[in-house]
Amino acid sequence: MQSIQTVLILAPHTDDAELGCGGTIARFLEEGKKIYVAAFSTARASLPDFHGIISALILRLLYL
Repeated sequence: MQSIQTVLILAPHTDDAELGCGGTIARFLEEGKKIYVAAFSTARASLPDFHGIISALILRLLYL
């Protein structure tokens, strides 16, 4: 694969590229190749509701 200089990795979720082919990505970077990752999900549903957590903490601090 010496002639390939640019690599596009397609990943269904935001961390799948790193988890699925992190070693290959590292090798390609060491070889000086350009790496692009396209993730098709923001994983928003799996992230905690930070606004709700912060609001709850502020209310708790106010009423200590």
